[in-house]
This record gives sequence, C-alpha cells and structure tokens, in this order.
Amino acid sequence: VLITTGATHRSLNVPGEKELSGNGVTYCATCDAPLFKDKIVYVIGGGNSAMDAALFAAKYSKEVHLMTVNEELNGDIILKKSCLTHKIVKVHTKVKVLRFEGKTKLERIAYEEGGKEIVAPADGAFIEIGLTPISGFINFVEKNDKQEIIVDKRNATNVEGVFAAGDVTDVTEKQI
Repeated sequence: VLITTGATHRSLNVPGEKELSGNGVTYCATCDAPLFKDKIVYVIGGGNSAMDAALFAAKYSKEVHLMTVNEELNGDIILKKSCLTHKIVKVHTKVKVLRFEGKTKLERIAYEEGGKEIVAPADGAFIEIGLTPISGFINFVEKNDKQEIIVDKRNATNVEGVFAAGDVTDVTEKQI
C-alpha cells in the first residue's frame, strides 16, 4: 500500500478568503506571483515559506507587504535579513488579517495593526501559514505531532507493506 494523499494549505478562515480564492487570494506564490507584475501584494505568514514567497513576489510586484501575527519573523536568519532589508518588502509584525474585500477579485485587505483597523488596496494575497497533511483517514501508522506520516529513507512506515510519499509524510521539503 502506498499513501500519497498530500496536504492541504491552512487557511485564515476570514471573511472573503473563500469567495476570492483564485481571484487575488492564493496559496502559492511560486505559481501565481508572475500574475501580479507591478501590483501590490500581501504575504501572510512569518516563517520560511512566507519569507521565500515575499522575496519571490518582490521580483514581480511593485510593493510587497509581509505580515505576521508574531512579534518578529521566524525561521532562517538569512531569509529574515533579506526580507528586512529588501527595497520593496515591508514587514508588518503583530498584525491580524481581518478580511479580504472585493466584488469579483481582491481589491482591499483589512487588518489590525497597533490596535487599529487598516483597510488598504491589494491586488494579491499569498497565504503562507503552513500545510495540513491529509492523513486523518488512517490511524494504524505512526504520525508526528503535525499528523504527518513518519517514513524512513525508503518511504516505509512502521507497518510492514505500508509506504507513504509526498506532502503527507514528515519529509522536510514539501512540494517536491
């Protein structure tokens, strides 16, 4: 048996996210950043994936806002330094996204920063807050605290004859 069910992107679960998904709100900067050439984009998240996404989006966009709920960015120090010193990447800390607004496509993002609500123009938003493995249907193989299936270098689980591969597993690199 080979389990390759992948993972799903974590969502913010804020108003407008579902309605504008695919119309300005996206979960893959690598896939969609080129669509936002010379536009204003927001990257939501504070880890390595979000920092990578912000730096990638900066190659195309005229303005990139990297937003995290944390007091500072978390992750690789080189990525962090690159984001903090980049000409067009503005880092916002202790920020909470409240909603995405727009009729047929993303037009504005509403967020709370410094205790007040801000509504700002936005052409794109990349949500980079992690993945959830699709592993809830299986309960007889060993999983880690993130519910990823634990595999060895041959992709074998702790159960003989059961293997797993891809984003459902505990491999470090996702979306290989």
